[in-house]
Amino acid sequence: MVSYIRYIPRGYIDSEAALLRIAKTRHPDRWRSELMHEKETEIYSGLGTRYNAEVLGGLLREQIPRADREANKAIAERLFDFEDAAYDLRIALHAGDLIAEFVDERGEFGWVKSEGWGGDEGLWILLRGVVWLDDSFCRLTLFKIDSIDKFASELHVSSTTKRHRASEVAMERGFKEWREDRKDDIPSEREDFHYMKRKFGASRDDVRELRRTAPKLLRGRPPAKKRTDKSRT
Repeated sequence: MVSYIRYIPRGYIDSEAALLRIAKTRHPDRWRSELMHEKETEIYSGLGTRYNAEVLGGLLREQIPRADREANKAIAERLFDFEDAAYDLRIALHAGDLIAEFVDERGEFGWVKSEGWGGDEGLWILLRGVVWLDDSFCRLTLFKIDSIDKFASELHVSSTTKRHRASEVAMERGFKEWREDRKDDIPSEREDFHYMKRKFGASRDDVRELRRTAPKLLRGRPPAKKRTDKSRT
């Protein structure tokens, strides 16, 4: 949890607000305020000030009663929307399609190098909202609102044409090969989605359809193995 006020220059937003903006643009009907749980609204609106996006899933589970989460499946869907936005934005930043900026102690603008988004910390920079630079200073990650809106709009349009870029036959073949390579190490839905999206541009609905006939992880803990003590007879 965080508790400080960020300075955000005019025309800019921080990374958490950027991710929310992308998610809401892609799925406007799912993010209507009247559909959201009161606690859910509080958590999302507090990202970057009261809450950290890197623990978003845990916050939603802890602060929204299980019965409410089960009754409103869109709570989980909105979390997926937010995570998808982070995944897509990171790819665009690493490719150089977008840039993230920061303001130094003199009030001057700089930018985060694109290669930094491809490393292990790439995703966490977006979720934490800050980046550690080569000068060992921590900076607030900033995005131009116009750039994020353009990116979100293009992403929304492209999501409706994914079937034209990756045929059902190709996706089915790719999914089968992916699962065969994993063998008994059954992937989670999130792992399946990230792989299929990266390779074939598949949507979450595409992956759910592919998973219908595929082996799934068992819920709960695996049965405990019987203890054997060879020192006893």
